[in-house]
Amino acid sequence: MDKIKRVALYIRVSTEEQVLHGDSIRTQTEALEQYAKDNNFIIVDKYIDEGYSATNLKRPSLQRMLEDIKENKIDLILLTKIDRFSRGVKNFYKIIEILEKHKCDWKTILEDYDSGTAAGRLHINIMLSVAENEASQTSERIKFVFNNKIRRGEVISGSTPFGYKIVDKHLVIDEEKAEIVRECFISYEKLTSMIKVLQHINNSFNANFSYNFVYKLLRDNIYTGIYIRNDFVVENFCDAIISPEQFETVQKLLSKNAKVYNNKFLNNLGMQYIFSGMVICKCGRKMSGTYSLSTDKRIYKYYRCHISQTTKKCDNTKRLSEKKLEIFLLKNVRKQLEEIAFRYESNNTKPKSKNNNQLKNKIKKQINKLQDLYFDDLIDKEDYKLKYQKLNTQLIELEKNKSEEKNSIINLQAIKSFLEINFEEIYADLNDQEKRTLWTSIIDTIVIDENKNPTINFL
Repeated sequence: MDKIKRVALYIRVSTEEQVLHGDSIRTQTEALEQYAKDNNFIIVDKYIDEGYSATNLKRPSLQRMLEDIKENKIDLILLTKIDRFSRGVKNFYKIIEILEKHKCDWKTILEDYDSGTAAGRLHINIMLSVAENEASQTSERIKFVFNNKIRRGEVISGSTPFGYKIVDKHLVIDEEKAEIVRECFISYEKLTSMIKVLQHINNSFNANFSYNFVYKLLRDNIYTGIYIRNDFVVENFCDAIISPEQFETVQKLLSKNAKVYNNKFLNNLGMQYIFSGMVICKCGRKMSGTYSLSTDKRIYKYYRCHISQTTKKCDNTKRLSEKKLEIFLLKNVRKQLEEIAFRYESNNTKPKSKNNNQLKNKIKKQINKLQDLYFDDLIDKEDYKLKYQKLNTQLIELEKNKSEEKNSIINLQAIKSFLEINFEEIYADLNDQEKRTLWTSIIDTIVIDENKNPTINFL
């Protein structure tokens, strides 16, 4: 007697397909469920990616399904058409490579393919190339539709520039926020310093805007009422908050006052911050790299909390020398790693495997129930998306925790391997990139307290 196959139902519909054809998730699901029932298959799970293009492999449900395949939970994937997987040859075979490695088959119920012969594989390649071309043409049609809407002053996404709100598909000025926009431009004309403007805006409006937020705001043409995207320009797209003359003045000042990081001296030196992204302030934010240049052109690198420079949210105003941080690590890393390895082996500690399968199954049932509610029109699309994303995030987190548990023994071996390296002696001969590679292989973060004392968190 043949083994009853465990099948996964994969359903995908892109945003563009929704625009042109409406929502086809329900149609795909019903067809696949009926096919599975007719063939006496066991449905392991339904994997639904809504609003994702076939050219994107980073689809949450696709990745979740591939992880289940790697754990040998699925014998066969059912999908309506091959373009649900991919609309291009390259991405299709990336998926198929994983399936073949774990002996999982796939079948389209509305198309007939045979990957076992040369002619069959050629047919697949031709169909995928046709699908890729269709996707490109569809994208062009959507672009044409969107451009026509923009010419009429209509908003084509839910993203709203700060200072505006959407009324009847058009941008209208939000006076409360527009006041902040105007003050940003006015204060930059007076102060000509991003840091000073940021401090002024945050203090004046009791806000916590970031440097990048204000910088992007000052660079955005939309505040003059003009829409610009690549080479597509629409005048009078919306009401202006500032004048074109004021905008141009601020652009000239921004360009004039911008720091030049790519001058010949710095390029020739190949300067790099060794601990970029690793150094964490006591307030929980990453500290950014900065430098000072001596009269003899020697560079001294530091790390500082950017928030402490722009707002009153953090009082850690002290700079941390990169050189002093290197000295601290060279003195302490080996000692701390040896202590960790000793404690682990003395206690004979082994990672405790958490049985989270029950919780995973519970979440999957909730996802199925949520999809049924959506298919029966008992909840709207926005509510469905919000709840689905929350449940899917919980599943991903469970998988992440499981992976971390599996890696705990491997990490002990990594510590031992690192300790075998006589890194203290060779360190002086390494360049900055090699030093960074060394530290990132064993260190996750370095937390700095108000007295500039570092605490090392190992991987």
